[in-house]
Amino acid sequence: MSEASVVKFDDVKQSPEVRMELPSPLPLGSKIRLSFTIKRMHGGRSEELRVNGEFQVTSVVTDATKGNLKQIVTVSSTGLAPSWVAVKSTYVKKLAPAKSDPTKVL
Repeated sequence: MSEASVVKFDDVKQSPEVRMELPSPLPLGSKIRLSFTIKRMHGGRSEELRVNGEFQVTSVVTDATKGNLKQIVTVSSTGLAPSWVAVKSTYVKKLAPAKSDPTKVL
């Protein structure tokens, strides 16, 4: 049965919580393949987290507090851990006009 799952990353600083559909229950030590990108603004700069690779399940908690069943899965990377990377902004600054109106002298 599939249910709403929340995935947390063990080896990512300021780890986001990602909601996705995962099979339930996931056994500890099982490996899953994840591929997605998350964007955020942090301290005035654009950053993105590119998650693409194989991860191992380190803990699984089932939460049924608010009536709906939710699985909280903590994973760690089996290879190179993903990290937040700064992305160049696509914001284009408008230039000032090249000519100005004539100045009126009174």
